[in-house]
Amino acid sequence: MLSLSSLTVVDQDGAPLQEVPFTDPDGMIRYLTDLLGADPVVTDLSPKGIMNYEWAGVRVSTRFSMALVSFSAPDIAGLPARTAEGIQVGSSRDDVLALPHYEGMYDADGNGSVDWFGLEPREAPGTESLTYPGQAGTEFIGIDLVGDTVSTISAPSSDFRDV
Repeated sequence: MLSLSSLTVVDQDGAPLQEVPFTDPDGMIRYLTDLLGADPVVTDLSPKGIMNYEWAGVRVSTRFSMALVSFSAPDIAGLPARTAEGIQVGSSRDDVLALPHYEGMYDADGNGSVDWFGLEPREAPGTESLTYPGQAGTEFIGIDLVGDTVSTISAPSSDFRDV
């Protein structure tokens, strides 16, 4: 389960079994390598200082002692890859819009509908939104859609960082 601060593995009743904070990128990579039983494909995006670690359906990008986790599959190693509200790859646009959300302005496919949303939005004091200049930035769990279907969920996400 992705939250604004960590990746948490929960049991069938929703009780936390293991939690890895995004502020521990090395721990995140070790945990996912153990969980998935395989080493990731590593891509160095220097000089930007970003490292990508990829497994089937999972990517971890690290920069500035932070890990950004993205899921592009509905389950990882037999565990549901979702938000606390139950949104996962394959969920519908209507499922996302039924929840409190941040709405970006990005229309990737040019069909006139926004394709980028944020769940669990919270204001980030001391920042400025790149999407809504003059307003405080917002942190959220990123939701990307292709058509009307969730294609990727990622956290932590925001509208005030440009990388």
